Amino acid sequence: MHACSDFDLFVSIYKTSDTLKELYTKLHRKLTRLGHKVKKQNVSLGVVFNGLNVDIIPAKKQKGHTYDHSIYISKFDTWTQTNIHKHIQVIKNSGSMHDYFCEVACIDEVSGCF
Repeated sequence: MHACSDFDLFVSIYKTSDTLKELYTKLHRKLTRLGHKVKKQNVSLGVVFNGLNVDIIPAKKQKGHTYDHSIYISKFDTWTQTNIHKHIQVIKNSGSMHDYFCEVACIDEVSGCF
């Protein structure tokens, strides 16, 4: 088993009236207030936690019984749709990025966290 040097944390939020940009901004503020040095990236916020590079991707779950989510693209101040389960399968099957894949469970509800 390989150790992870970095990983993506996909935060699935389904009960919020906040826009994607507001979620991204609130998460950045919260992480900064907690003392983390936060790097704004295209769709994620990068932090180093106990020597581990973590990219945190806030996402709004779309309505219905689906794994489709909307994520904010800060570089262009817009959004895109992603399907987290399809994305995980593409990465696992590609073999081009890593020989291994570290998977983190989605958080279903984080209301009040930001």
